[in-house]
Amino acid sequence: MHYGYTIDPGRRFIFQVFSGHFTVAEIIHCIQRLWADPLYSKTHSGIVDITAMTTGAVIDDLRPLITFLKSSPNTSASRWAVITDSPLATAGSLVYKGAMSGQHAFEVFSTWESACAYMQIEQSRPPELAFKCTRPDTPVPAPV
Repeated sequence: MHYGYTIDPGRRFIFQVFSGHFTVAEIIHCIQRLWADPLYSKTHSGIVDITAMTTGAVIDDLRPLITFLKSSPNTSASRWAVITDSPLATAGSLVYKGAMSGQHAFEVFSTWESACAYMQIEQSRPPELAFKCTRPDTPVPAPV
């Protein structure tokens, strides 16, 4: 599994990418890593690319993720887009969208261009990322 992100504080924008196989626990761990970054702000908007991610999860497995995000004061309160190309990930993203509608705006797209149009950002391609291989047993710094 590979996870990477970049934060552009000038544009108040976060880009994340998940590649490989992830469990819900590993996804939560990656979110905690992002929150621990001193540049993270819950007011930043972002795009999450999960086109190269696979999970063994079913829709019901989203409950712990949604519960975790709803209970945390670090959860984004801004606008997000997800890029996906699989029917299962699209369905899960739509379930997430409905469950988190009171927290933040969230839309599902199949291309970088359409996600950028929704986010109202001009960027012809995703930013270069240094991938961080993460493991759930790696300690996560406390969020700032």
